[in-house]
Amino acid sequence: MSGREDFIVAVRRGIDPIIKKVTLEGYLPGRFYNDWEPASLSSCLTGSAQLALVCYRLGEVTGEPGYPLIANRLVNYLKSLQSLKLQYQAVNGAIAGSFPILGEYMRAGYPNWASKYFVDALMMQASLSLDSN
Repeated sequence: MSGREDFIVAVRRGIDPIIKKVTLEGYLPGRFYNDWEPASLSSCLTGSAQLALVCYRLGEVTGEPGYPLIANRLVNYLKSLQSLKLQYQAVNGAIAGSFPILGEYMRAGYPNWASKYFVDALMMQASLSLDSN
C-alpha cells in the first residue's frame, strides 16, 4: 500500500527462507532454528494463515506466481484441518492454534484470531480465484 520498494524487499527477505519450508501438502513447522531447520514438530496454524495472507499480497505486488502458489498450499492445508464435525458446536468451523492440537502454540486451544486470519485468507483466495476467471 505504501508503494515503497524497500518495504517489499524487507518482506521478501523475511518470507523467502520460510516459504521454502512449506511442504507440498501445505504443512509448515511452527518454529525454526537460526539455520532454518525445524525446531518444532507442530505447526502454528495461526501463523500459517498469516503467512498465506502475506504471500497473496506479495503475489499481487510482485506479479510472481510462486507466492500465491505457496499461499494456496497453506490455505488448503488449513481447510483440511478446520474443525467441522465436533461434538462441541462452539468450535465447529474453528481452526486450532496448533497441529497437532497439543502442539506448542495455544496448546489444546482454538484462539479466535486463528479463525479470523483463516477467514481473511479464505476471502483473499476466493477473490484471487475470481480475478483469474
